[in-house]
Amino acid sequence: GGGRPAGAPGAGARPERITDPAEARAARETLSKPDERGREQLVLESPRHAVANLSRLLAMPPEQSDELMLAQLISNATKRRMVEDGGQPADAVAFLRENSADIRDLLRRMPFAEQSLDVELMQQGRNVYQLRLRRSPSRGLRYDSVWVTLEGGQWKFLWER
Repeated sequence: GGGRPAGAPGAGARPERITDPAEARAARETLSKPDERGREQLVLESPRHAVANLSRLLAMPPEQSDELMLAQLISNATKRRMVEDGGQPADAVAFLRENSADIRDLLRRMPFAEQSLDVELMQQGRNVYQLRLRRSPSRGLRYDSVWVTLEGGQWKFLWER
């Protein structure tokens, strides 16, 4: 959902109702801020920020978000894996786009990421974590997990098979 920010001018226009919990959370939280040059800088201070930014960027048109996703949200470990597998780092973004509907279905069921009631946060290695939706809430979904890693003090999306 889009809509106007609170307090925006508009003769009595009401903002659209946001029904997607991830989008509602993203609207309430500061998920990005301008850097010293005025460019968008993602806030990635927790797994929750990484998941919320992933949801937000997948909801945006590719021309507005794919470059940002690749530059700031996709982990260096994922980019290396894409190259090792004979591809390009951008293949990670292509995968997320191609599977956007299924990924967003998963993210809607974990609206607060590691703080969601139905999510288990499991350490899977040094600075590597799996956020897995419990069995019952994951019924009917293609995916049940999101993987994140801590790189340089920032939480990033990690490709895990």
